[in-house]
Amino acid sequence: MSDFKRRLRDASLNSNTDEELIRNLKNLFHGKTAFIVSAGPSALHWKKVYDSIVHDCPIVVCIKQTIFFDELSSLCDIHFINSYNVKKWKYSDSRVFKILTKAENDPPSFCKSDLTLNLQKKESDGLTDTLCSHLQFDDYTFDKSGLSRPWGPGIMHESVIFTLLHLGIARIVTIGWDIADAKGNNTHIDDNEYKNDREKPGRKLKWLRKLRLMRLINFVKFHFGRTINQAGMMDGEAALTSSSIPYLRSWLKKHGITLEVHSNSTWIH
Repeated sequence: MSDFKRRLRDASLNSNTDEELIRNLKNLFHGKTAFIVSAGPSALHWKKVYDSIVHDCPIVVCIKQTIFFDELSSLCDIHFINSYNVKKWKYSDSRVFKILTKAENDPPSFCKSDLTLNLQKKESDGLTDTLCSHLQFDDYTFDKSGLSRPWGPGIMHESVIFTLLHLGIARIVTIGWDIADAKGNNTHIDDNEYKNDREKPGRKLKWLRKLRLMRLINFVKFHFGRTINQAGMMDGEAALTSSSIPYLRSWLKKHGITLEVHSNSTWIH
């Protein structure tokens, strides 16, 4: 077990509530480097980037499906998940620290976590209500808003970056944060599975939806290792997320944190 996992586990064992755990995580890894592997197609090249910073002994952060990369799974210290694009997560080491970000009206994810963060998103909200739009990063540090997380859109803006800031990380290096494909659609390392699911006719399931059995259907799919709660992107979401990254980078710099984003995506400057 890595020292990062051990210290995260100890913080969790010494906390009776999520609020107390947040306090115990404060500056736990002060001055350290974090390596984030997000679930975009460029994540396939994670090893090359990791090898270039391995001398810094980085804390390794996996986003959703990247936990299935064999070698990366054994290195992973923190796994970030939410209620969308969910699979039956499998871990090389069960002591990986799991952080779930979930809104009240999100579909069930059937996932266990060590820390649950509360996404503040209403069904009526639009892109103008997102953090990428109003850019009020200071309002959502853990010190100010605790477990309450802003709607990003996207888990990186909602919880990943804020968690690493709270942990005291000084350098963030990412790969796989591709935002979208060239047409502005959601894109993942396992796109073949998504495409196969979308191509299946939906008429046979129409009556099941009316009977509110989608939860049961998703549970069965989850049990058999299929992806559930597949998320799309709103019109303009990719461009908005892309436009916010320079502001995020500048904000992190004010907090003494450097941000490096490795990607060949057209949405990353």
